[in-house]
Amino acid sequence: MTAPYKAFLRNLPEQLLSELESCLHRVPLRPFLAPIGPTNFLVGPGLVAHISPELNSSHESDVWIGALHRSALRPLSRLQLPWRRFDG
Repeated sequence: MTAPYKAFLRNLPEQLLSELESCLHRVPLRPFLAPIGPTNFLVGPGLVAHISPELNSSHESDVWIGALHRSALRPLSRLQLPWRRFDG
């Protein structure tokens, strides 16, 4: 992801994914790269996220979020998620 501001989550349990989806909208497309590594996309004001399954677990996902402006990530800061990187 080449966005100037980013947020990453690794090994996010699927029960916490719904918390992230409460702030963003799923893009109504078939998963990209299915069935090998199906990637879904979510969008919100000023940001885009892609979610792909963790290679070693069927119940966890990796989440990468990119934004052009730091302020687009700030609403996600209220989520109690285990961010590996959060530029908001």
